[in-house]
Amino acid sequence: MATQAALQLESPLFEGMSPADRLEVLSAATVHKLMARTIVTHQNSTADCMYLLLEGCGRHFLVQPNGRMSILMWLPRGSLFGAAAVLSHPRNYIVSTETVIPSTIAAWKRDVIRELMQRHPLLFENTLLIASDYVAHFLRGFTNQSAKQRLAREIATLAVSIGEQTKDGILLDITNEDLASGANVTMFTASRILGRWKRAHVLSKTRGRLILRSLEHMQHEAADPRYISLRSHLPDNN
Repeated sequence: MATQAALQLESPLFEGMSPADRLEVLSAATVHKLMARTIVTHQNSTADCMYLLLEGCGRHFLVQPNGRMSILMWLPRGSLFGAAAVLSHPRNYIVSTETVIPSTIAAWKRDVIRELMQRHPLLFENTLLIASDYVAHFLRGFTNQSAKQRLAREIATLAVSIGEQTKDGILLDITNEDLASGANVTMFTASRILGRWKRAHVLSKTRGRLILRSLEHMQHEAADPRYISLRSHLPDNN
């Protein structure tokens, strides 16, 4: 059932939709409150639901044959996942998705969301656009960017999407291992680059926590001006 917070949520899923249509779509969902580290979708399992992250933070990951987990993408509030459920023929989830902190999600059963998309073509179009953006995100990880650029891109993306603004900078609760996995670099390389930025006072780093003091510097290191437009998504904690 739709809550007031859900109705006010800014998400590309509802881009261009009227308040009445948004209410109809959200009212058809089941809302779940989840603990941190709850796996919502399992890779290779049947995609029987589509989800929207109403509160909290999540991430996509893959489990490699050797059991190692590779982080693919971080999901701030308003993120859509599990969109394979809208396809006409049953498909499996390509990746796994878990909550990182206590979170609230909206879930639509496959038959429900497919019926809604038939009544609201814009909902289907927005879902395709989101899927396209996700593909673009993954492809950027396979470009000829340097290790430093990939790590800077990972930090900049996290800062503008799930970072917490503090008096000292943008706070991220994240480990070196998570950053290395997300940027597709080794732990040694990540630690070396982070140490260089720490000495330059671009950021401070303690175990499991990073404070980014200069988002602009990190955007410059990533050499991708697209992150500038994402600055407005930082949560306001004042």
